[in-house]
Amino acid sequence: NIVLALGSDGPSYPDWATEDMITTGRVRHIFDESNGGVTSSDEKDCCSIAIVGGGISAAHFALKLEREASTADNGLGRKSTIHMICRHELREKQFDTHQDWMMD
Repeated sequence: NIVLALGSDGPSYPDWATEDMITTGRVRHIFDESNGGVTSSDEKDCCSIAIVGGGISAAHFALKLEREASTADNGLGRKSTIHMICRHELREKQFDTHQDWMMD
């Protein structure tokens, strides 16, 4: 499964994501509410999940999935693997506020 976390202006899909990929849920956007949105429970039955994006939303979602994948068995006798795909090295930035509110 592929989860897109691209841009901040709402969901946008790349040209390679076909309508069939989107409607079947194989490719989802983290902010797309039309298919019920993306939740960690939707993804935890998968063996491998790729999150495309290098921003804070992608990082927080990857951390959330990883925490759940470390304890969930996907029925195949192995844990899910979470991958982040981004065009640059991960960057760390200081924030003015504590970010625990994003980790619900």
